Amino acid sequence: MTRSQLLTTVAASLLLALSTTAHAGQAERARIAISEAHGKLEAADKVAISGESMAIQTRAHAALQSAEAALANDKKETALANAKHASELSDMAIIAAERDKRGMVRNAQVDAANANAAAMQSNAAAAQSTAMAAQSTAVAQQSAIDANARAATAEAAAMRPAPVTTVVQTTEKTVVPVTTHKTTTHTTHRKRTIHHRPTAVVAKTTVSTTVTPQ
Repeated sequence: MTRSQLLTTVAASLLLALSTTAHAGQAERARIAISEAHGKLEAADKVAISGESMAIQTRAHAALQSAEAALANDKKETALANAKHASELSDMAIIAAERDKRGMVRNAQVDAANANAAAMQSNAAAAQSTAMAAQSTAVAQQSAIDANARAATAEAAAMRPAPVTTVVQTTEKTVVPVTTHKTTTHTTHRKRTIHHRPTAVVAKTTVSTTVTPQ
């Protein structure tokens, strides 16, 4: 073998070795990337429970499956790219999950505030109804008291005996003396004398009526 042939063989061997080393290193990087993606997806699966985070996590799982399939088919560059994409999607899913969590807490707080406001309004309405009922009861009780008082008054009046009316008639008689006049008549033949006697005169009659209550 000539010197030139020897150099050519050595160069080819070196190129083959370098190619094999590079190929092996790329495959290893793809496997490391896939492993890291698995860890991030497991962490994201624990927090991505609803909303946007669930949709992103679904895409991350699909990217990881594509990376594993590419590595199995010796498509190391594709496998590495898909694994990195899966990791990125998992990071996004975790961020979205935190955002969803804050939204759920905020919505829960709003719901609690609305529930408290509704409860307070209901309690106020109940208190107003109770007050109105108490007022109506008081009015009804007062009406009953007034009615009982009127009934008692009417019953007492009915049991009271009628007043006795006494009529007293008094007659007062006054005797008024009358002056006696003596009249003498002279005639030619004889004289005649006429005497007037006193008479009694009724001056006043009084009638009095007395009502005696019982």
